[in-house]
Amino acid sequence: MYRHELYSSDETAPPGWHLKEQLRKGLRQQVRANVFKLGLKNWKEIPTKVDEYAVKHFIKI
Repeated sequence: MYRHELYSSDETAPPGWHLKEQLRKGLRQQVRANVFKLGLKNWKEIPTKVDEYAVKHFIKI
């Protein structure tokens, strides 16, 4: 799955995903796992940053 598809796909981020904390947590965990595999030093910070970006750009109503 491409990076943006995690938040643009209705399967992984259905409409209203941003209102459901458990779903957001799951999405952050998926981001964390992918970032960790890349071996980036700041892998702990990135999922939160991605979540903040996604809330601004990928909300579906």
